[in-house]
Amino acid sequence: YIFNAKNMLFGRTYNGMPSLFLLHYIVTIFAVCQLHLGAALGSSWESPPDNCHSITSAADNFNVNTARIQAALSRYSCVAILTCNERTEYPISSLSLPSHSLLHLGAGVRLVAVLGETRRALVLVENATNVTIQGFGVLYGSAENAVSHYNASDNRFEPIYEDGDPLRPNNLLVVNSEHILVQGISLHNASDWTFRMDNSSHIYVDSVDIYGDSRFPNNDGKPTYHLLQSQAD
Repeated sequence: YIFNAKNMLFGRTYNGMPSLFLLHYIVTIFAVCQLHLGAALGSSWESPPDNCHSITSAADNFNVNTARIQAALSRYSCVAILTCNERTEYPISSLSLPSHSLLHLGAGVRLVAVLGETRRALVLVENATNVTIQGFGVLYGSAENAVSHYNASDNRFEPIYEDGDPLRPNNLLVVNSEHILVQGISLHNASDWTFRMDNSSHIYVDSVDIYGDSRFPNNDGKPTYHLLQSQAD
């Protein structure tokens, strides 16, 4: 069953009450058929495939992290970012995932947006097919660093950058792509739409956690195209 994902909006506020602003929600989408998705939908996403190239240490410099991970994505069809610590942060500018690639984010891994450096999206899938993003890691948008000031009368943070500015990026952006699998990861604290999908089809989302501060505008999400029927809590 295919539907317009603009209607796939569920959420709750910090006190657990339902909210039209949809700022803390867990979306689970169940695939009813299998397509050629690289790592097939029947396989486990909790651990990286055996053939994955592993990255296990992070640098403080975002340019170093970005270049290292992007080079691995260009060379290997499967890249796993792992950590031996409780949490390891990888500040990055932006990663672009090519066709027929798999990115695994291990538990405790956070890819972190850098204010003024991350453009368009923390992770970008554009003009690609057969791409998988999986694991227990987090794409973290660093919205707390993108606040110009707090408006007490509206209980609202005012962003430094306007809507549509590339320096106010999405956490995950899928554009002109198809057969995309997003499984298990968390998308937290974006400074703009959390997970945006434009002009794309056959995007499968399973067990993804999305969270944003209700006082920061337009950080809920904007799924727009061809998703399978969903359930949400």
